[in-house]
Amino acid sequence: MDYNDDEEFLQKLLATYKVEANEHIAGISAGLLALEKLTDRQQQLPIIEKIYREAHSLKGAAASVNLEETVVVCQSLESLFAALKRGERSLTPELFDLLHVAADFIGELALNTQPDVSSINVERLEHINQLMILAAKDDVPLVSKTENKAQNNVVQQDPLPVQEIGHKHDAAETIRIPVSKLDTLLLQAEELVSIKTAGRQHIATIKHIKSLLETWKDEWTKAQPEHRKIVQSRDKKLSGFNSVDLIDFLSWNYHFFKSMEDKLASLKTLVEDDHYSVATMVDYLMQDMKDVIMFPFSSILESFPKIVRDICRQQGKEVDISIQGADIEIDRRILQELKDPLLHIVRNCVDHGMERPDERTMHNKPARGMINVDIAQRDSSKVELTICDDGSGINVAKVKTAALSQGLITQEEYNRLDDTEAMQLILRSGLSTSPIVTNVSGRGLGLAIVSEKVEILGGTISIESTYGCGTTFHIVLPVTIATFRVILIKSGRQVFAIPAKNVERVISFKKDAVIKVKNKEIIDVDGRFTSLVSLEDVLGLAQDEDDRDGDSINVIVLVSGARRVAFVISDVLNEDEILVKGLGRQLVRVRNIAGATVLGTGKVALILNVSDLIKSAAALAQTVTRPPHHVKQKIHSILVVEDSITARMLLKNILESAGYHVKTAVDGVDGLATLREGTFDLVVSDIAMPRMNGFDLTERIRQDKRHADVPVVLVTGMESADDKRRGIEVGANAYIVKSSFDQNNLLEVIRRFMG
Repeated sequence: MDYNDDEEFLQKLLATYKVEANEHIAGISAGLLALEKLTDRQQQLPIIEKIYREAHSLKGAAASVNLEETVVVCQSLESLFAALKRGERSLTPELFDLLHVAADFIGELALNTQPDVSSINVERLEHINQLMILAAKDDVPLVSKTENKAQNNVVQQDPLPVQEIGHKHDAAETIRIPVSKLDTLLLQAEELVSIKTAGRQHIATIKHIKSLLETWKDEWTKAQPEHRKIVQSRDKKLSGFNSVDLIDFLSWNYHFFKSMEDKLASLKTLVEDDHYSVATMVDYLMQDMKDVIMFPFSSILESFPKIVRDICRQQGKEVDISIQGADIEIDRRILQELKDPLLHIVRNCVDHGMERPDERTMHNKPARGMINVDIAQRDSSKVELTICDDGSGINVAKVKTAALSQGLITQEEYNRLDDTEAMQLILRSGLSTSPIVTNVSGRGLGLAIVSEKVEILGGTISIESTYGCGTTFHIVLPVTIATFRVILIKSGRQVFAIPAKNVERVISFKKDAVIKVKNKEIIDVDGRFTSLVSLEDVLGLAQDEDDRDGDSINVIVLVSGARRVAFVISDVLNEDEILVKGLGRQLVRVRNIAGATVLGTGKVALILNVSDLIKSAAALAQTVTRPPHHVKQKIHSILVVEDSITARMLLKNILESAGYHVKTAVDGVDGLATLREGTFDLVVSDIAMPRMNGFDLTERIRQDKRHADVPVVLVTGMESADDKRRGIEVGANAYIVKSSFDQNNLLEVIRRFMG
């Protein structure tokens, strides 16, 4: 075997290792979470044994592919749990923190088998070092590299004393196939749907030709009496034509078309039979393929308990999470899209909804909060997810006030909205009731992303909440990504498909019924005034001159959540059932476009994203009031207060590259003096600085009437719950932790405050 063969073999081994490693890591993490809730040693021992064996198996697998870093950490875990089994170590909150850090570290190593050391968090390495120091105090001898390799993939023969954590299939009944191959097979199976659709179109064409022959037959029946008279008078001349030739032609013509009619009827029967057979096979194949790519919810939810634990440790809260129905299966493609939205909701439940233990006790609640995730099969085609917490609930008055102050609703809407309608405002992009922006929440994007993603997946989301008692999210989703009904419309010279569920009305209006208010057009639809925009303008299409003729316009009213807009279109063609196709890796996200489909005629039509369309329509309306291009735009000025010259120059470079004017200060005293000498639109400050720290600087800024309204963004390495609480108390607007620093995150926060 040559060098290239060795490399290829190693890559295959690594791919297999990653799958196996993820299973062991999931078992370790789940075991740690279960162990953390138990105090009785007899109950702890089976789980300790389980984690010990998971670490041992993972160590052997890592050794077989020469991953020394993973082997070392697993050896430390194995040694510690051996000591725990013997009672030589005790489980403490600090030890649990170390063990979770170790599990995360191994997970990172599994994802990237050749990690860049500079990208690994120094604090995490220090935690791993502490773990190894603890393990070194143990009497369990370290296993050598040779022994590790010899133990590779050794199966423990004695029965496991604890039930397997997580969902695992019998190895004899399963094989490991790369998911990419399954996706390819599904894509090929879906291509057959177009054949099924084309067959339906061919049948329609044959029926149309048959109807033309039926028309000919009716006309021939009317002419038959005259034909008989002509036949009976063969010896007479008619208008200069040879009567014999004409009569013979008419007779031949009749029998020819009668033969065509018979053959067409036979062809129609054959095509219908073939179409039925193909359609049945395609339907069965599609169903079998969809069953193959059905994955349990547990595949995306198994990390949630660990995530909840980590957030609680950061914020000083105590929350348990219970997951029911995780074995229910759903299309893997839906699961992939659903993980982040569900994570947003769960993080919000902890960050916004849950009170700290002392606050809960004051309100006669258990000190530990509870989040319940319940998954249920609603019917054969839909599943329902219910995410419920027993936290503080939603303060509707606070939501309405925030929406009004952030310009998301008008004063009239503020007065009109009832509690149920106002609660749905939390799904609006940009709305946040958090007093401070942090790396967890406060940007007003999370729940808006959830709503949009659920809608794109063809589902619905609703919210129930009782202030002081808790909040419940209901999400209903299809089990599979399948064909769905659309309205085919024409805009300009293009044909588009719009999901039927987003279409409220299709109606024709007289042009003089359009009302103009401040350069914006509106129409009265069923007693409700609705914004009117041209779909051609929104999509940037060339206008069709034919659409300008006439005194009426065709309008389609689209809805997305609580939003509603009317679009002028050229024509409505028909309603049809289609299969959605992606736009490929090169076009992962295209504004206003959700995908494409092949129509029965063989032509490709783009599927419009209604949520995007409505946003684009709103943006188009705002351009009417924008200042002319020759008006010079204001350049915002930012003050950066940071004692570290490296961090100061980094922040200055990031902000100047984004187009801001930046001045710097070396600490709080210098920052306060600089602020008083100039005019600044925003302050970015560190906390731990000599002479005056960031908390005191923020407090002094808030006490100065001239600068009281200047937004303050704290960028710091201090990430405890008490530090963040202190930031809120002194009046900071955002709190960004350096350990999770992302320059896009910083710029996004700044743009929000700049307006």
